[in-house]
Amino acid sequence: MFILRGILAACISSALVAAAQAANPASALEWAKQIQVEGSGVTQVAGVASDRRGSLYITGSTSSSAFSATHVYGGATGTSALVVKLNPAGKVVYAIRVGGSGMDSKAGIAVTCDGGVYVGKPASSTDFPVTPGAYQTTPGPGNVVFRLNAP
Repeated sequence: MFILRGILAACISSALVAAAQAANPASALEWAKQIQVEGSGVTQVAGVASDRRGSLYITGSTSSSAFSATHVYGGATGTSALVVKLNPAGKVVYAIRVGGSGMDSKAGIAVTCDGGVYVGKPASSTDFPVTPGAYQTTPGPGNVVFRLNAP
């Protein structure tokens, strides 16, 4: 679902309602969160995951220079991956942007029992950030997997 200059609310609300109905069809919606993205560009939600404590993780991509990230890794000047963590009450814990100057979009996500967040995505940036000792240390087009530890 694409959101131009706008709000991720429809995607997040749909995921929350579906999860609540699956867990308990008689339950009421506990909360819905809007993450406002101002300015021009495209922001897209690609996946959601949750951890055992009830936090919600949202991943996708954004090309909006106005995306309010709490942490930025790499230049993240093109279309970059985003990871947003909401606590069980719906408060934003962090909003991370990762990428280079190219198109780094459509991320999938998994959360481990120890709170590690794994993101997999295609990347076209030749300046996508890589860590020392990586399998491929020269960034370039291809598929990327990265792990986030709770900031």
